[in-house]
Amino acid sequence: MLRNSIRKKLKEHNLLKMLEKESNPAQTRNRLRTQSNRAIRDLILLSDKTAGGEIEEFIPPYSVVRLVESMLGSSLESGGKKGEDVLDSRILAFASKLVEIALNVFIKQHIFLFKDTESLGEPVLSHLNKVNSICRDLAYSVELIEQDKIMFDRNLQYLFKWDNLTTKGIIRVTNYIKEEMRIPIDDIAVEVVNKKLIKLIVFTSEDTFPPDLGGIRIRDKETAELTLEIGHSKHSAILDIREHNGNRYVFGRKIKRIRN
Repeated sequence: MLRNSIRKKLKEHNLLKMLEKESNPAQTRNRLRTQSNRAIRDLILLSDKTAGGEIEEFIPPYSVVRLVESMLGSSLESGGKKGEDVLDSRILAFASKLVEIALNVFIKQHIFLFKDTESLGEPVLSHLNKVNSICRDLAYSVELIEQDKIMFDRNLQYLFKWDNLTTKGIIRVTNYIKEEMRIPIDDIAVEVVNKKLIKLIVFTSEDTFPPDLGGIRIRDKETAELTLEIGHSKHSAILDIREHNGNRYVFGRKIKRIRN
């Protein structure tokens, strides 16, 4: 919960203006982040521990809808422009996730409704799944547009977004290792350890046990290092990081080779 003094200031000014008037804006920002995260965790705990429709007594649905509308609307405003005039992959990814959650509810209810006549329910299920796929593809398309804006160095090859390593990103990392680093691997699995380290489990045709390991670790704001231990050999490559709209995009450097 926000303190009364903070709540009063936010009613009078937006966050940026409020922080400008603070003697220690970094401390205030961190305090706000802590209080907000704690409040959300408390609401999740309350929802998890409350049976059935009783949760609406404590967390009214219209309040949740208002929060989501505010997050989507405010995030899509830039320089006075309306949201529909601005491309923002972050907010589209968030909206796509909301669509996925909602559609899963509809799909489960629809399956239950037509449990005795499954064939009659198939057309609607197909449409629901198509909507989900369309929303994901749109979010990804905008992400690619943003990547193109920041990838001014054509010697870079886009790999993945750090805070959202998808299956497609894993495939791109795998291909980069095989094609640019020239390391013969079959596949990789990933484990996000923390905000600065992603662990790699490497699979090769030799099927070693324990499997070969590697990782991608952020070194600073502009670079990360990809390391691999294949058998008795160690390999590494420096990756570039580009920030855009708060997102961190990871690029592999294209390795120039001299032709004989």
